[in-house]
Amino acid sequence: MNDIGFSFPADVTVLLKKPPPSISNLVQKQWSRFATPIAINKPSIIAHPVDILYDTKLHRPLGTGVQPYTFQITDKGAVALFYYRGKPDLQVCWCATGIRVDYHPRPGMANRLYGVLLWLLQNTFNKEGAALLHGAVIVPKDTNSAVLLTGPRGSGKTLLLLTLLKNAKGSYLAEDKTILFKNQVFCFHNDVPIQDHHIEALPWLVEQSTAINQLARYRLRRMRRRRFLEHHLPSYLLSRFEKWVMGSASVPVNTLMGRNDSVKKAPLHRILILTPGDAFVVRECSRSQGIAALMCIQEQTLGTFSRLQQHLFLWSQKHASSPITALNEIEKTVSFFRVDLPSDWNPVEIAEELRLC
Repeated sequence: MNDIGFSFPADVTVLLKKPPPSISNLVQKQWSRFATPIAINKPSIIAHPVDILYDTKLHRPLGTGVQPYTFQITDKGAVALFYYRGKPDLQVCWCATGIRVDYHPRPGMANRLYGVLLWLLQNTFNKEGAALLHGAVIVPKDTNSAVLLTGPRGSGKTLLLLTLLKNAKGSYLAEDKTILFKNQVFCFHNDVPIQDHHIEALPWLVEQSTAINQLARYRLRRMRRRRFLEHHLPSYLLSRFEKWVMGSASVPVNTLMGRNDSVKKAPLHRILILTPGDAFVVRECSRSQGIAALMCIQEQTLGTFSRLQQHLFLWSQKHASSPITALNEIEKTVSFFRVDLPSDWNPVEIAEELRLC
């Protein structure tokens, strides 16, 4: 497979050096939706497969759980080494020429490589004065400005975005992640991940699933996995394992909506911060409160990389900078609103009452 290059706003580029056959199909599926492959002369991040990674670290891994790692400072820069089943299989090097990622091309590496590259992209954007924000973006009808729907994971961003799109309240720009640069938001990818609770909350997705192959296969796989879990796990553990085992179906938004109605970028106009509450309430908040909430949401999205982010920050604030630069460049004309959603909220009713402009 040939090299794959991707270019993003703020002059950030990624180069995947000849992904091996063991991961090439999944790499193509995950990354081809971001941009058309292009030739890159000076990539910001370069990922290169190697057959063997030699572990020269003698101290214990600093992390625990799914992704233990070691972090070491050398005369040429810093190195983070990730382990799989006690053996090193992915190495990240920060040096003067950029970031280099060496990985073992084992089956299943594509998902891990994707997660690491997203984290590196986030830090690289921050260094260039941009930010990779966690949120969905819609451009309201008859306007050319964007509304950012953000909040913690599971707050209902995708449900609300899909309902607004279904009701033709605006055009799709982003789901789950968007790039903020110079007060403009950019599309990060055109796919919408559909999960079990989305299908249950939005009945029209059931009708769509019979016509869309990705959703049809996902529903069949979901039913088989759920029967397996119900047979082998007690009920109190079932809900904990569902979100990891069930997976999702990534469907292009134009296919899901049945129309070509998406935009690539737009100036930011309004930010809606979704939070749990006792009743549906929309209240305006100050700029400082809104930026603080965005910073908190960004920190929560680091997940397993949060501890490594701290070590990287202590070594070099340039490579582990926060998105505060991009957030502070948000124009004062942008308004911030807090949207309280009750636990039993109905996306159809909320989409009708919510004012985007």
